[in-house]
Amino acid sequence: IDSNPDVVVFMMFPDDGALLLKELNTLYVNKARPLLVFDANFQAGFTNYKNFFGDLGFLDGSIVGIVEQQNSPNFVQNYKERWQQDPAIGSEYGYDAVFALVKNYDSDGVKWIQNIKESIFEGVSGEVKFDEVGVRIPKFKNTVIKNGEIVY
Repeated sequence: IDSNPDVVVFMMFPDDGALLLKELNTLYVNKARPLLVFDANFQAGFTNYKNFFGDLGFLDGSIVGIVEQQNSPNFVQNYKERWQQDPAIGSEYGYDAVFALVKNYDSDGVKWIQNIKESIFEGVSGEVKFDEVGVRIPKFKNTVIKNGEIVY
């Protein structure tokens, strides 16, 4: 606090981030708080932060690096019809993960893994492609928190 930073960046798991944020809030109770910037762990652990603090409106204007969300309107409609609720955050990624497994299936496990690594398709979450070890390559973007919610 003595160094008076302009920005504080959180690159940590949500529970630890919430504890650090609580401490920062007590340190800056009587002075202007620096801009807060969160990595994609904030997006994944948004519920953790909400459970810890309740209303997150005090974070309005903070920057969040997120995995870009792109739900197909057909996916959302079909999900609502089947389950009578909106899909949860990440549902489209789960759907595409299962689709990639099924679409690329081979009874030979080595071939199956190779098929997935080479797979590129337009899923309900956007373009799906994998790196050389088979991990999906996500698209990231920066956004803000407004009215206590992440702006997608």
